[in-house]
Amino acid sequence: MSDINASSTSSSSIFCIEHERQALLKFKARFKASLQHPSNRLSSWRGHDCCQWQGIGCNSLTKHIVKLDLHNPCHDNSLCYDDEHDIEADEVNPSLLKLKYLSYLDLSGNDFHGSPVPMFLASMKQLTHLNLSNSNFGGSIPHNLGNLTNLVLLDLGGNRHLQIDDDIQWISQLQSLQQLDMIFPFLAILLMSQILQGFKFDLAFNGLHSPLLLNAFQNMTSLRVLDLSGNFLDSTPVWLGKCHHLVQLDMSHNYVHGPIPEVWRNLTSISHLDLSYNSFVSPIPPWFSELNTLTYLSLARNEFTIIDRAFVSSILTNNCDLQILDMAYNKFKGEAFWDYDYVSGCISYKLEELHLSENEFSGHLPSWLRKFEKLRIIDLSSNSFSGLIPSSLGNLSNLRDLNMRSNSFVGPIPSSLGNLSNLIDLDLSSNSFVGRIPSSLGNLSTLLSLDLSNNLLKGIIPNSFRGLVKLTSLVLNRNNLDGLLPSVMGQLVKLNVLDLSSNHFYYTLMDDGDFSIPADYKTEAKHVQWHHSFTAMSTLKIANLGPWGQQFNGSNP
Repeated sequence: MSDINASSTSSSSIFCIEHERQALLKFKARFKASLQHPSNRLSSWRGHDCCQWQGIGCNSLTKHIVKLDLHNPCHDNSLCYDDEHDIEADEVNPSLLKLKYLSYLDLSGNDFHGSPVPMFLASMKQLTHLNLSNSNFGGSIPHNLGNLTNLVLLDLGGNRHLQIDDDIQWISQLQSLQQLDMIFPFLAILLMSQILQGFKFDLAFNGLHSPLLLNAFQNMTSLRVLDLSGNFLDSTPVWLGKCHHLVQLDMSHNYVHGPIPEVWRNLTSISHLDLSYNSFVSPIPPWFSELNTLTYLSLARNEFTIIDRAFVSSILTNNCDLQILDMAYNKFKGEAFWDYDYVSGCISYKLEELHLSENEFSGHLPSWLRKFEKLRIIDLSSNSFSGLIPSSLGNLSNLRDLNMRSNSFVGPIPSSLGNLSNLIDLDLSSNSFVGRIPSSLGNLSTLLSLDLSNNLLKGIIPNSFRGLVKLTSLVLNRNNLDGLLPSVMGQLVKLNVLDLSSNHFYYTLMDDGDFSIPADYKTEAKHVQWHHSFTAMSTLKIANLGPWGQQFNGSNP
């Protein structure tokens, strides 16, 4: 476009070709905006030199019109309103066919009253840029736009009444295309480079119902990134297995059912794979655990059931660079880990998050988990894991969230968990832990929530808990804890949830039997001496404490 003289820069010696000027005047005649309106971009369209008209660009040598840009300047400007600056027409006048050298056409942000995209545009084969976005076009997108093989940009986005049928093979004819936008209502595709250099396709949340719509791209085997998330697809494109260069595939939030396709074993470069929120089912093919380029894998919220023994171990140990593994909310059964102390030859592991919650995994936790030193989150809740918690978990110094709720773990709580200096949330509730609460847990100065409820713990609350200065929730109910409620509890001033019910504590009362708690507190015992310290308290349960723990009405027994 270096030879274009636009209206703002053209020399006064440039005069446009007369039959092209007449074509522009016929095109203008279809618009309804008043020429006197200050925002009317056609008000300058008068006189003989159409190369001086606003929005017109001419070739400085041939004087032919090569650019017509009537886009609404308010479309991307929040300081003005689109409808104050749009121009209206019932259709696009076919007089534009007289502009044989036009390569740039932008009519975006105007109002064409639901008229169809003109069929005649397909004859304007010099076009490299065609932008009809947000212009209230309707009807079906004409397939003959595939004839515009010089197009670099095609933008039909934002036309809410524009329809596209299942056959979009015509898109594959646009071999020069670098950017395609049809985001309303079906597609949004950004092609960032030429076919041989690889593609990024972003088709997320576009209402796609059929994978047949995607067959137009089946020959684009250099695809590197494909995002199909948030659609209504019930199966995956059959041609994905040919995309050997695919690095990222997001199929999440669809309705895909059936097993993982066998052809995906050819995706040997895949690093980011998200299949969550679908209806994928077992079996997971054996080769799947051999993928060794993964950095992110989510199989969460599907219908998987049976897997090969120690599948989780295989995934973890074959992927040195894996950072997130999410298999939560399925129906996985069987042992997740092998129990012998073996890990592959990775020098180090990058795993940061391990999500296995809400399944039926069983077996013991392996001691070799200590080698995943970058772990920040371990969520094994609501499974059937059993056995002892390995003391080696205390070596995971980066751990922030450890959730083992609702399993069948036994034995004492390892004192080594007190070494987890960055821990924020510790939930070991609803297991069968025995023995005393380790005093080392008082070292967890960053802890916000501690839940040890519904176990078989006995003994007293350690005085070391005074170190839990940031604690906002402490839940110890349904154990066999006993002894005097320690005054150290009054030092945990940030607590807003404290549940000590269904234990065998006893406590002393204040001298003033009038002391009461605001009515909006959920309180089952009054008059505890350190009770007034909890200025942030919203829930307090210390009823059913034992033989002395009765509910009182304001007087000592």
